[in-house]
Amino acid sequence: MILLLLLAQEATYHFGAADERTNVSFESKTGVMTIVGTTHKITGSVTFDPKAGTGQAKLVVPVDSLNTGLPARDRVIRMQTWLDAKAHPALEFAAKKGAFHAPTAWKIEGEFTMRGVARPLALDCDVREISDALAQKFKLGAGRWIRVKTRFTLKLSDFGIKVPDQSIAQVSDAWTVAVEIYGTTEKPAAEPPKPRDDDAPDKVYKTREIALDAPGARWRFGMKPQHTSIAAWSGTDASAVTVTGVTMSGLAAIDGDKGALKLSVPVESLSTGIEKLDAALHAKLGAFIDFESTRAAPGRDGWEIEGNLTLNGRSRAISVKVATQEISAEVARKQKWGDQPGLKFTATIALKLADFGVEWHDPWTVQIDAVAMAER
Repeated sequence: MILLLLLAQEATYHFGAADERTNVSFESKTGVMTIVGTTHKITGSVTFDPKAGTGQAKLVVPVDSLNTGLPARDRVIRMQTWLDAKAHPALEFAAKKGAFHAPTAWKIEGEFTMRGVARPLALDCDVREISDALAQKFKLGAGRWIRVKTRFTLKLSDFGIKVPDQSIAQVSDAWTVAVEIYGTTEKPAAEPPKPRDDDAPDKVYKTREIALDAPGARWRFGMKPQHTSIAAWSGTDASAVTVTGVTMSGLAAIDGDKGALKLSVPVESLSTGIEKLDAALHAKLGAFIDFESTRAAPGRDGWEIEGNLTLNGRSRAISVKVATQEISAEVARKQKWGDQPGLKFTATIALKLADFGVEWHDPWTVQIDAVAMAER
């Protein structure tokens, strides 16, 4: 691959040419709950001078574009006590100092502004030129292209945002942000922002009724939508996709050192945040993604679970390690979840859709964080 440093002159790369070339995810983790959100809306540019080894950047994200998969939660995020979207409609990163450190590594120093408060932010970025052959293969469009990847952490408290006491168990002060965006030397036409329709009814997805014939204490998934976080990532040298969802039904049974697990996710509830990609996703995966364990037992780092994963009408045996975290009845009452204790399940799964007869983006890393509530 031709390295960015080999370019002979200063170049400016513009972002926001297409939603599918903009992939930003943000994540909050507590001992009780995980929230994963995305946006595909970034405008701005970055300028590199390869000969001097310097650069500058300005990137803007509209607050209205932030999507956690739960409209009610998104409305709260935009409220005055949180990001205050009416008074401060955009998040912004501006930098006038950038330096080359390695063939694809850049250190860009600037300020991140959220809710009208600016704080210093230094980004370690992986910057790679997209070859003409790859650009043509993935139909990126006119101009020379680069891919920029970075990951950083923001603290809400640094920007004057205090997590309410009743939400501390659900929302972390620290959020991890992962950015993978593609820029082109061809400046894209400006598009007017599309306003969100807060009056539109929230979608409700039909889930399977789950029955589980197994002994032991029983834990039910999907009692509240905020209890579930499904996030999946796939990427190549010229594309990146994030899929998120908050809808799942299921049951777990735990009887000493034995267990059983049965889960189901409606495919329609999963979203990339981009309409044409969602249409392809929903058409290719079938109506439901189902999992049923064949063996579950405590292991070294949590539960070791084997079972069958079914999607697109095909089943494959998989094994996965699942970590659990107890949620006391007292914490559940404070969160207004009822008077029964809960159990948080966390798992990371690597899979290929091709193994299920699906030709689409591959491979995938799937992260599931779900709270199940004890049944009486």
